[in-house]
Amino acid sequence: NEVNVMEEKIKICRECVDLNIMENTEQTVLRHLTGLMTAQGFVQEVYADKICEREREYPTGLQFPNIAIALPHGDSSYVETSAIAIGKCREKVIFHSMEDPEEEIPVELVVLLAVKQPETHLAVLNNLIEMFSIPEKCNEILSADEEQICRIFQETLYKE
Repeated sequence: NEVNVMEEKIKICRECVDLNIMENTEQTVLRHLTGLMTAQGFVQEVYADKICEREREYPTGLQFPNIAIALPHGDSSYVETSAIAIGKCREKVIFHSMEDPEEEIPVELVVLLAVKQPETHLAVLNNLIEMFSIPEKCNEILSADEEQICRIFQETLYKE
């Protein structure tokens, strides 16, 4: 049965979007984005460590036709409020492929998930993957500013 993502409102706020990330390694990018969430009180500080550990074991890089992204996420027990942080890297950053951990993917967009409910989590991942499969959407995202990014992601997650 369809999970209604609305049951658990996921915060997508301007403060958790950085479209000019200077960090150039997987781990520093992840820590930077987790820091934005921690500053808003969405996740506990230890979430950064958990995300980095998980990414090493279960990489989240995905190559789509028009964009390469990473969809890192961590243990929900360190999440206070479900939220998403979005980062665009100035220089592509090497993540490893979700499908083949040996494969390196130069990623330009990182979408960090912090979700309390496992069911919601899968629904969110599916919606995001669907969105990135649409080349026009990817182009729109890559040229969007922070406000527009928040709107695009909100529309994607809460589409009827």
